[in-house]
Amino acid sequence: MREPLLMRLGGAAIFKMAVIAAIVLGGVTPCAGDQILLKSGRSYDEVTITKATWEQVEYRMRGVSTRQKVDADDVDRLEFTSEPSGLSRGRGALVQGDWARAVSSLRAASSLPDERQKANAMYLLSVAHLRWGEQDGAHLGDAAKSAQEFISRFAEKKDFYLPHAHQILSEALMRSGKFSEAEGALQKLADGTYGNRWVLGGKLGRGEVLLAQGRHADARDLFGSVGNDGAVAGDSTFRNRAWLGYAACQIGQKQYPAAIETVRKKIIEARKRGTPRLDGDMARAWIIWGRAEEERAGGDRKKLQWATIRFLRAAVIATGGDGEALAEALYRAKETWKKLGDTERAEEMGQRLAQLCPNSPWNK
Repeated sequence: MREPLLMRLGGAAIFKMAVIAAIVLGGVTPCAGDQILLKSGRSYDEVTITKATWEQVEYRMRGVSTRQKVDADDVDRLEFTSEPSGLSRGRGALVQGDWARAVSSLRAASSLPDERQKANAMYLLSVAHLRWGEQDGAHLGDAAKSAQEFISRFAEKKDFYLPHAHQILSEALMRSGKFSEAEGALQKLADGTYGNRWVLGGKLGRGEVLLAQGRHADARDLFGSVGNDGAVAGDSTFRNRAWLGYAACQIGQKQYPAAIETVRKKIIEARKRGTPRLDGDMARAWIIWGRAEEERAGGDRKKLQWATIRFLRAAVIATGGDGEALAEALYRAKETWKKLGDTERAEEMGQRLAQLCPNSPWNK
């Protein structure tokens, strides 16, 4: 029996396909102004965001004198491009995975006089410290400190990123093994301080803390609740993360076919009914599918081949912009090729991993 096409292709051919896929399916032209992306999938492009709280986002449209408003619960995320060069450099370094340069630039930008720009810089600084902390645990304390400073500085202003900062604080504490404190950092989300939407965010964060402790049954219950409630609320961000967590719990419980069914039905097939996009959620769904295939493979070469194909597909999807999903997919493909005894392809994936994701913990 001939190997499937992706198994017969070398690494260079696979990544030529990845680049083409990123352009055809997910490539976008950067906006000339700020962008407000809504949970519904719509967006307000080329606007200027003038104020952003966890309650409401205000913006100006080109050629319109009056300010427009949108309920923050309807907003998935904000993307700023109308900002000073120092802040822009820090944001760019963060996207590129250059944590040291990101921290340096964003720390300097945190002294900007404009309150909106200062908030953006301080929040992104906490994100940069956290991502650096994933690579080197010595920086997790800085991540927690930065997030706490942001929360203290902007609590009265009700900044848009306040609930996000609580999630950053919780994750930094969780990765440091401070599970009780990590759950405590989510309390304001869980009690509704930041509105009904973030009650789901608090529950989701608690599920992730439980998953990190290996408490799969308890975490799975929370993830299932968030996934179902997120579907009712039309909140794809929380819903997708919840079902990914749910499937990860199923893998932890050795329920491999069930984990495959979860990501297939809840994420992959659900997304096919909408607009195809290359994003981290879809890439992680394929990674989980590959992990489940690999775990149940034993010595079955065909199952290992299919696991490798899942990882390669995740790598193609992740070229749309999720560096950590790309790194994990490449690492896992490298490892399954080792199990298949194909050292040449394994080395090729290792080289791709080092080239494309040099700062990722998956490259260590």
